[in-house]
Amino acid sequence: MFLNYLKDFSTKKIVKNSLSNVKHLASDKVIKTVGIIFDESYFYEREALVKELIQNGINESDIKVLVYKDKIKKNEVLIIRFLVIKI
Repeated sequence: MFLNYLKDFSTKKIVKNSLSNVKHLASDKVIKTVGIIFDESYFYEREALVKELIQNGINESDIKVLVYKDKIKKNEVLIIRFLVIKI
């Protein structure tokens, strides 16, 4: 339990530091494809996010979603494809 907390804390710190060093480049090009990676343990609104992208002019066929989960319960039925990460 403590190790999971430590892992999450260090991962958040690394991501936060990495994002603070990103340089934003201005571009006049239109976004054509979108890829989304998220952890379903914390974020459940996949369909709402895809609908929001479609409303902003992205074609549904140009949206790729990768969902992962740390743990899958024994009786859980998977509706969409998952990437299960065991660390």
